[in-house]
Amino acid sequence: MKYNVKIFATDLDRESIAFAGNGIYPAEIEKTVNRTRLQTFFTRVDAGYQVKPEIRKMIIFAPHNITKDPPFINTDLITCRNMLIYLQPDVQHRILSLFHFALHSHGFLFLGPSESIGRLANLFVPINTKWNIFQHADASGALALYQQASLLPVGAQAVKSSVARPQQAYFATRQTHIGGSSDTDELYRIFVEEHMPACVVIDDKQDVVSLHGDVNKYLALASGKPSNNVHKMFDSSISVAIVTAMSKIRKGSLEVVYDHVQTKGADHVRVSLVIRPLSHVVERFRNYVLVLFKDAERTPQFASTYGDMVTSVNQHVIELERELQMYQEKLQVTVEELETSNEELQATNEEIVAANEELQSTNEELHSVNEELLTINAEYQLNIQQLTELNNDMDNFLASTQIGTLFLDREMRVRRFTPAITKEINLLEVDIGKPISHISHHLKYDEMVQDAEKVLATSVPIEREIESKTGHWYSVRILPYRTAEQPIKGTVLTFVDITRMKQMNEELRKLSYAIEQSPSIVVITDPSGAIEYVNPKFCECTGFAQDEMVGRDIASLHVWGKTRRATLPYGVL
Repeated sequence: MKYNVKIFATDLDRESIAFAGNGIYPAEIEKTVNRTRLQTFFTRVDAGYQVKPEIRKMIIFAPHNITKDPPFINTDLITCRNMLIYLQPDVQHRILSLFHFALHSHGFLFLGPSESIGRLANLFVPINTKWNIFQHADASGALALYQQASLLPVGAQAVKSSVARPQQAYFATRQTHIGGSSDTDELYRIFVEEHMPACVVIDDKQDVVSLHGDVNKYLALASGKPSNNVHKMFDSSISVAIVTAMSKIRKGSLEVVYDHVQTKGADHVRVSLVIRPLSHVVERFRNYVLVLFKDAERTPQFASTYGDMVTSVNQHVIELERELQMYQEKLQVTVEELETSNEELQATNEEIVAANEELQSTNEELHSVNEELLTINAEYQLNIQQLTELNNDMDNFLASTQIGTLFLDREMRVRRFTPAITKEINLLEVDIGKPISHISHHLKYDEMVQDAEKVLATSVPIEREIESKTGHWYSVRILPYRTAEQPIKGTVLTFVDITRMKQMNEELRKLSYAIEQSPSIVVITDPSGAIEYVNPKFCECTGFAQDEMVGRDIASLHVWGKTRRATLPYGVL
């Protein structure tokens, strides 16, 4: 026995709805589902097991916000388990009143074990308190309660939804509201459901936005990702007729009628379609269409005669010709759309060709620029290599020299120094950039910073001999640091160790004093015999002045000795 069952599976998350609509389960379900059920209800696919199409067609997967979107009315069973406990009490109250409004007069509500109907106990009859199964009690107060919850407009305004809602008699727009009582609304509902034909509203994108009345027998949901497109919701014969009529309406037709359209399903339902614009007044609904479904009249079945057979054949031929005409019209519309699309594609192609030419020109320019950049880069690489070698030479020179050198910028901060300077000034690599006044040293030179500032201001070098606390002597020269961009960019301090020279000068001073005070005659000549120095004792004994003897040949002393031997003390020469 077959049942016409429609199940609405809803959720806020569209990705979850799309995933559930595929109906694919992993191969691990073999461990929990017996083989008979697998063969009966599932089909083996690469990803595992997929629910058979005849079952999936019974289920409508749709995104739905239970607190904002209109309900699916005349529902026989609503299951909402373990969701209400996460909502505030006032929201729970609104949703439960919405459930009562949506249920059939004998429908059932199935809640979770931790949930209850609360203050709405008068609207539901408990069937099983253990499993929280309740039955609809009375529909008389449902609409008024639903309106009080601010979920249904008093005028029962038409609902626009992003998904298809079969059996959703949440009515077409009504401009005025008479009375406002629950009886009037109930009368309006009965009028729409029982006296108006089934109908759907379709937008300009060919998506079904609202369904009214019993349209279930015309639905033929396609497999795959859930969609509310007219081609996904109805049989192909109906969807082709609707789309063809929409094209005619866009061109100015006020109404399009197709009689005896037969579906291709197992039931072979015959239906007459009336397609007309939804509204000529409201601008936002001008491109919407209203599709009315009317059951085609069936011809009584009598005893077969030759005339009846001919009439039946002729009627069938007429229907086939009508269907052929409908498809020809659809084909013509499709051809026109394809021609328009082809023209647009040609224009787009021309634009793409022009853009491609521009890109090629730009590419050539970029290629030339790239070559120039490569040449400049090679030059820079050569310059960098030369600078690196020069820097290495300078580093080796400064490291090998015994002259301590200190470079200061205009703010008297350390820019660079040689290793030799670290013996007297406590400098480390981390001190570069610090003021020299913050660095300790062993020099008896408190005026070093002042002298550097003076050289920076006057550009006149300063030279001093400075003694260190360690006993060393240095010849300090402070020079301006000149560059091509700026005359003076800082100062350079050089420290030459003159300790050995100082010691030698002291020894020479002592030796010179000893010769000056010696009681013996001392004459110093160069290798050629020219006198360079005579001591005071010589001048005292000979009577000559020191200046007279400097430069004379030492041989002249021999002649002088013969002539004046008698006057000299014994043993002088």
